[in-house]
Amino acid sequence: MTPAPPAVAVAELYARAMGKGRNRPVVLHARRADGALVECVVKPAARLTMPPVEYLLEWIGAAIGRALGVNVPAPLAVEITAQFAASVDDPQARSILEGSLGVAFGSTFEHGYTQLPREFALSATLRDEAARVLAFDVYIHNVDRRRDNPNLFVQRDQFLAFDHEQAFSFLFAILAPDPVFDDCASSILDRHVLRSYLRGQMPSLSDFAARLRALDDAFFAAFVAATPAAWTQGAALGKLEAVTDVLRRRRDAAANGWLLKVEAWMAQ
Repeated sequence: MTPAPPAVAVAELYARAMGKGRNRPVVLHARRADGALVECVVKPAARLTMPPVEYLLEWIGAAIGRALGVNVPAPLAVEITAQFAASVDDPQARSILEGSLGVAFGSTFEHGYTQLPREFALSATLRDEAARVLAFDVYIHNVDRRRDNPNLFVQRDQFLAFDHEQAFSFLFAILAPDPVFDDCASSILDRHVLRSYLRGQMPSLSDFAARLRALDDAFFAAFVAATPAAWTQGAALGKLEAVTDVLRRRRDAAANGWLLKVEAWMAQ
């Protein structure tokens, strides 16, 4: 799978702020280059801590997740213009958007999903998909898909994974060991929202492992080339290269390292 750049869309209509989420995302309608109006979810830069770092990490999580067979909303590069921001009637939203001009990371608004309920019967159909989500989170050091913050929607036969700005936690560790070998697998596994559904199970990760092996150097080169330049500037400078270096080496360390750990943990 060759990664394609996120579709570019220009914000045209403000719909609403979402009631939940650390950074209070907003729902917008944006116009793609092909003329289609797409409903999307965007985190305004004015509500972020280190923009565009969060946009870069969201993009990496979306692109890598989709390549590994994880169902992730389609990524978008959403341009927030001064003209659009000024057109928003709600004064608070207008102020936030006026402080968020530029190219934001967005994702398509996916209908038909609900938040993963606290009491949920994991079907045999979803078991392998759940294991794929778990392994994906260990691969990218995503410590943020927890029971108290699931970042995971579900419908009858499919999960939808989102919100990856807290992934790649190795980027922010100080004087930490090499994340390829001293990863946070145990912490992720023990706190993961799917923990109680997968412990003691034997789902298959063979498809995930095959997809991971397919992330060759050509894939990563194409992925880097597909990354919008706006998300690699300022505070994000150099972070794309740092993340891809770790992901390449974690790919190579999977078969005899962390992926075995995930499979052993599920079997207990």
